[in-house]
Amino acid sequence: MDVPAVTASSIPVGNTPGVLTETTSEMAVALTFAAARRVVEASRYLADGRFTGSLPGLFLGKLL
Repeated sequence: MDVPAVTASSIPVGNTPGVLTETTSEMAVALTFAAARRVVEASRYLADGRFTGSLPGLFLGKLL
């Protein structure tokens, strides 16, 4: 990585080898599942009061 180049572009850079590796991996998997299964979209739909009853195929998303 060209640290001086990214620093000049005001992009923060950090290196913490061996720290938060598992946590970062778990978060990546959780975000992938949430995106594939449309979790945020379904939550907003419910919060907006648009749910009126069972719609089995509405937010199925993609199978991974």
